[in-house]
Amino acid sequence: MSPRRLTALLLTFILLLVTFVPAQAQTSFTLGLPNGKTLMRNLPADLPSFNWTPLAAATSYQLQVFYISSNARFGPTLDVAVPTSACVASLCAYTLNSGDWSLFEKGQYAWTVTASTSGDPVEASNGPRYFNYNNEAVQFVTNGGFESGKTTPWVAKNLKADRVVADAGLAYSGQYSWLFKGSSSENSSLIQLYDVTYYNVQAADVVTLSFAYKATGPSLNGLVRVNVKYTDGTGKKEIKPLTTSADYVTVTEVIELTKSVKTLKITLLNKSLKQSAKIYIDDVSLILSSVAPRAAALSFPAP
Repeated sequence: MSPRRLTALLLTFILLLVTFVPAQAQTSFTLGLPNGKTLMRNLPADLPSFNWTPLAAATSYQLQVFYISSNARFGPTLDVAVPTSACVASLCAYTLNSGDWSLFEKGQYAWTVTASTSGDPVEASNGPRYFNYNNEAVQFVTNGGFESGKTTPWVAKNLKADRVVADAGLAYSGQYSWLFKGSSSENSSLIQLYDVTYYNVQAADVVTLSFAYKATGPSLNGLVRVNVKYTDGTGKKEIKPLTTSADYVTVTEVIELTKSVKTLKITLLNKSLKQSAKIYIDDVSLILSSVAPRAAALSFPAP
């Protein structure tokens, strides 16, 4: 056989191999939601189901959820077989029921899915995933009583003679309080800004602002303000002016939310223009104080 003929046969053989190489079988699948990016605060609405992508070779699935906040409990919190009929198109899902939801308590969980096949079982390639469940109140303000003796983590702007005061006699509680003093160009503030996306703050949830203050001197001009920014870009604000009071006054303001919330910001502001003006502020608090009932379950998209 001539070299040219042999070369032609080899090229034909290579082309046949390339053309008829069978497609590789699917060997893995992935977990979807929950993915831990938001806090589960309200069952059942915040956790309607677990979902994952299907495995072509699966004959059934085993969903397991483990409580990992302590070592007191052994074995899975939830261990349930899921048939392949629970898979539609590119998504498999197990919808929880009232008995399932009753098993959850506050804490962190890990979950995974294992597919049974004609051969070895296959666990999801990105398993386990984690999420937290906590339906209790959440305090957003850190160092609201200034008991650290410092302003951190408050962001201070344009401070002059304003400062943390270490004197139990001047504090509402504890040893420390915050003092705003007046000046001819006073425009000072303390700010804390919170991205609350993780906390899944929804319409009809409630945050409660509270603080204590006393204020004396002429030309007082101080306030405490809460700014709410919703995920759609709109917002609202609550303003509490600080008026003259020789003794501490406690203020509580319930703020009802009407949409899903992205950020909350609390500002302590002083624009008192007389040097003899003094405003003491203590025990500042901003609490996500209730878990509102959801009108409908959240919809979990395909991963």
